Amino acid sequence: MSQLCAKVHTAGKEGNTVKRRLSKGIRLLLMLAALTAVLCMHAFAYDLYETTKADVPVWSEASSLSKEIRKLSKKGTKISIVSTKTNIAGNLWGKTVMDTWIYMGNLKKSSASLPETGGYRVIKDDVPLRTKPTSNLKGVKFLDKGDQITIKSVYYNDVGNLWGTTSDGYAIYMGNVEYVGHVHKGAMCGMPKTSYKTIDESYHQKIVKAGDDLCSCGYVMKEGATTKTKEAHTFKNGACTACGQKAPHQHKAIKCANPTTTYEKLSESKHYKIVKAGDELCSCGAVVKAGATTRTKEAHTFKNGKCSACGQAEKHQHVAVMCGMPTTTYEQLSDSQHYKVVKAGDDLCSCGQVMK
Repeated sequence: MSQLCAKVHTAGKEGNTVKRRLSKGIRLLLMLAALTAVLCMHAFAYDLYETTKADVPVWSEASSLSKEIRKLSKKGTKISIVSTKTNIAGNLWGKTVMDTWIYMGNLKKSSASLPETGGYRVIKDDVPLRTKPTSNLKGVKFLDKGDQITIKSVYYNDVGNLWGTTSDGYAIYMGNVEYVGHVHKGAMCGMPKTSYKTIDESYHQKIVKAGDDLCSCGYVMKEGATTKTKEAHTFKNGACTACGQKAPHQHKAIKCANPTTTYEKLSESKHYKIVKAGDELCSCGAVVKAGATTRTKEAHTFKNGKCSACGQAEKHQHVAVMCGMPTTTYEQLSDSQHYKVVKAGDDLCSCGQVMK
């Protein structure tokens, strides 16, 4: 009897274990089915409607007796409808992507077209990805400007804002992205480029830019690194073979300038004679070597009152050549007498100088 009870007890334990395993498996299957339903819902091309009047209410259930969530204040607000159903009162209602409901009598089919699905580029920094298409939820992931994503479906939420669903099931506001047609992938490498920038007559900068990582469409995924190196010019036929800088002119003496003679006054009797030999000149006129200069002291050579070389005026030699007129004056001596003063004429030079 005790053995029979033990077998019954063991069988009972095994049965409970099987039930627990079945229960756990059923829960996993249900969770998987729910996730699949969400992903399928986001990937579905929903019907597009727009409101026919202002202040259209959005409800929590397919009934005007349920909780009013909000009102769509503007006529023509676009709404994506996931599905429709007729409620117990016989009225047709539409379900939004936010699991809220709108009475279909307040909507009409919209003729507007939705943006393309496919590759998009993020145009701002810190763009959030959310689990539902509403800005009321915190972002679970964030994208930076330039990041690329694939949008599988585009739709309007229950406030009339345009959202999209990414390939991994997240919702993103479409105002934060721009269409690029496809997601770029680095598929080839661009050609490296070399350029030169002149620094001075002796050096230039060599600028080498490595090839960019390119998508097959030509979009630059990553720019190649740039290196800059200072190099000396390599001249050939009067110019640098790399940057084109003209070779500096090499002066060569090919002709001699005429010698020059000048005079510098020294005194009333002498001057310096300054003789400068002709400079050795390049074809461009530059002085390659200055001519030697000699200074010689010489006596003036006067002609017509001045030195014929330096122009110094000849010193005047006073000579008595004429006689001035005599003069008579009187000097009172007393009440009865005076002196008579007679001055004979002076001996004068032609310049008027009194010689005697």
